[in-house]
Amino acid sequence: MKPSEDLIKKIEEELARRNEPPGSIDELNEITRQVTQEYNDRPHPDFEGLSPSQMFFVVNQPQSEKLIALRENIDVAFVSGLPLVRAAGIILDHIDPDKGLKLTTTGKLPRKVVTEIHSEGIFKPEYERLRPPKVLNEDDFLPAGMGHILLRLAGFIRISMNKMILTRKGKAAKQDPVELFSGLYRAFAFKYNKGWFDLYDSKEIGNVGLSFVIYLLFKYGDRMRPADFYAEKYFRAFPMVRNLTARFPNPNESCFEVRVLSRGLYLFGLIDRMEIKSKRIGKDYHYSKSKAFDIVFAVDS
Repeated sequence: MKPSEDLIKKIEEELARRNEPPGSIDELNEITRQVTQEYNDRPHPDFEGLSPSQMFFVVNQPQSEKLIALRENIDVAFVSGLPLVRAAGIILDHIDPDKGLKLTTTGKLPRKVVTEIHSEGIFKPEYERLRPPKVLNEDDFLPAGMGHILLRLAGFIRISMNKMILTRKGKAAKQDPVELFSGLYRAFAFKYNKGWFDLYDSKEIGNVGLSFVIYLLFKYGDRMRPADFYAEKYFRAFPMVRNLTARFPNPNESCFEVRVLSRGLYLFGLIDRMEIKSKRIGKDYHYSKSKAFDIVFAVDS
């Protein structure tokens, strides 16, 4: 049953319980208001213990950070070692304060910058698909391309005459790993199109309800679980985004894993993953929250 249908049913039940019709439109409106408020404040089974009121902020106002927030006092030494913070730091270090950093003719990072990010080994060895043996440009190595885009979305850099220029915010973030991480993560969560680097024909999966996935990891991420565990709960809460059809099995679940887990939170170092034996072609992974997850996130459950 859809939430709207469920609410209408609750109103009808309350009217039936009173054994007599409302005496006026104002009385009917007051009954409707009371039932609606009670319904919105009560945990909903499809939302894993969250209420419709809480889910409103998850979907419509995630920037308010009413449910999921970044902690105020994040350990500087710890956050400095997170993968995308290190990758972004390498890019920022190559930007001359006066002359900027000249990009390729197609507006990409210079090969030397991408090669340095790759050769640093910042990303875990099992991440083979995003760490090919030979890297030519940022299109060959997702973490470099993603770092470039997030720096722009965070307002840490701007592009002028095909040069990457540090902004005032970028100069401050270069000296403050916590500010750098916070800006990168908020850009990823609130601005970045999760489908930027894939071919899935969905605009919604991953872009809707990311804060709900963080909540699910907070609740269930203490041990390794398959991606489908989180995908099932995600699509139960947001059935309207489950709209992919393909010849291969489970395209919606596959899209969710790629966008949110393996090419999202994993690259930030916010989740760990473990390869498991599988009879299927390709690799299967289980996921859990990482040590960094509890250090950077405060969850109001």
